[in-house]
Amino acid sequence: MAGAQRTHVAHFFPAPQWEHCNQRLFRDWLLTHPADRDRYEQVKRVVAAATDSSREYTARKTVFVQEIVNLARDALGLPHVDVWDK
Repeated sequence: MAGAQRTHVAHFFPAPQWEHCNQRLFRDWLLTHPADRDRYEQVKRVVAAATDSSREYTARKTVFVQEIVNLARDALGLPHVDVWDK
């Protein structure tokens, strides 16, 4: 629909990839680190107020997302990978 605002995004992965996929690691980190979760909320609010493009919104959050994914991967002994997949 023209002009409709997207409210949800779904990511699908083959079962063997799920354990170490960035989206899961990011989610799990935020669930167990309230200060980072609160920071993410603030990042999202600031970025949402500064752009009306979903692609730009995603791009502007990437630095924070990369930071958190790196922390989560470090905690599991996994190498860092680029989170930008668009």
